[in-house]
Amino acid sequence: MRKRLLSALTAAAMTASAGVCFPATAKAADPITSETSDGFTYEIGEDYAAVTGWTGDKETVTSLTLPETVEGQPVTRLGMSAISDMLLLSSLTLPSSLKDMRWWAIEKVPSLKELTIPKGFD
Repeated sequence: MRKRLLSALTAAAMTASAGVCFPATAKAADPITSETSDGFTYEIGEDYAAVTGWTGDKETVTSLTLPETVEGQPVTRLGMSAISDMLLLSSLTLPSSLKDMRWWAIEKVPSLKELTIPKGFD
């Protein structure tokens, strides 16, 4: 009798809990992506703001200064291939808040002669 009662209580508890929904594991929000007024594309994630590209005329640009902030967030990352295929670019200034550069962040820039890197950048 005792075994049947225990089995019945266990079955009732399992049936009652079957309709209970548990919250999904918290997922990081998708990054915000947009473009600055001077043509830099960017992404803002949970713990970073990154310049991801430039939409200006890559064939004629000779000098670029990356923004210090986007949407009030300091630019801490230069995204993969963010500065690329700019054959005449000879001067590039990186933001003082930069902490991280992704693979090939600066590539195919054969005329680059002057690169201003923030103090303390490793």
